[in-house]
Amino acid sequence: LDYTNKGLRKAMIDAHKYWIEKFDIDGYREDVAGFVRDDFWAELRPELDKLKPVFMLSEWGDNPEHLKTCFQMNYGWTFHALIKDIAAGKKNANDLDLYLKEFKPKFPKDGYQMHFTQNHDENSWNGTEKQSFGEAGNTFTALCFTFDGMGEIYNGQEVSLNKRLSFFHKDEIDWTGTSRRDFFKALTTLKHENKALWNGTAGGEVQRIATSDSKSVYAFMREKENNRVVCIYNLSPTATDVSLQGSAFIGTYKNGMKMGAKTDLTINQQLRLAPWEYLILTK
Repeated sequence: LDYTNKGLRKAMIDAHKYWIEKFDIDGYREDVAGFVRDDFWAELRPELDKLKPVFMLSEWGDNPEHLKTCFQMNYGWTFHALIKDIAAGKKNANDLDLYLKEFKPKFPKDGYQMHFTQNHDENSWNGTEKQSFGEAGNTFTALCFTFDGMGEIYNGQEVSLNKRLSFFHKDEIDWTGTSRRDFFKALTTLKHENKALWNGTAGGEVQRIATSDSKSVYAFMREKENNRVVCIYNLSPTATDVSLQGSAFIGTYKNGMKMGAKTDLTINQQLRLAPWEYLILTK
C-alpha cells in the first residue's frame, strides 16, 4: 500500500475509526507494524484518541518510534530470544541485566514489551513451549509475567497445548489437555492486584538482588507505593544452594503462587532451589 497517497491514508484511518464507532472495540493489534511508515502511526493516534483511549499493540519489536507516536506495547521478540537462549544454556541469568541496560532504555518508560513463551508465529514455525523450554515452561512464563513488561497467554497454553498449530488452515486446539488454569489465574491475579507488577511508570522498576550464583539465579525486587514483590528464579537445569546478599528485601511475605503461605526473608537468606524452581513473594 502506498502511504504517500493521502486518500489511502484517510481510508485506513476511517477503517480504524469504523470499528470503534460501530462496535466500541478497545484497541488494535497491528500486524507487521514495521512495514508501515512511522508518520502514518503518528497521524492515526490522535484521530483515534478523539473517539476513546484505545489500546494499541505493535506486532514489531525493535522500533522505539512506535511507542513514542502511537502504541502502548510491542512484541518482546528480543526478550523472547534471550529467554530461549537461557533455557538452552546458550546464555545465563546475567544476560537479563544486559537486556535491561542496553535494550530497554531505547523505549519510553510508558511503552513496554509483551513477553511470551508462545505466540502464533512462534508456535507454528519454531516449536511448542515444551520444544522451546523443556521442563522450564512455567518458570519462564512466570518470568514473563513478573519482569518489566506484560505477559501473554497464547491460545491453548491454559490446557498445556503440545502441538504446533497449522498457520494457514483450520487446526483446532484440544481443550482436554492438562489444565494450567490455577497457574495462570495466580499469575494474572498477582499482575492485577499488586501495583509493583503494573506496567510502565505505574509499576515498580526491576531491582536485581545480588546472589552467590549470579549465572544461574536471577533474583529481583519491584516496589510501588506500599507494594513489594520479590522474585527468585533458578534459570538452570541444576539444583543450587544460593544466598541472597544484602538486606533491602528482608521481611515477611506471602507466596504469590500458593495463596496464604508465609515466607520470611532475612539478611543473607539461604535457599536451596531445585532445577528451574522459582519463588514469587509478595508484601
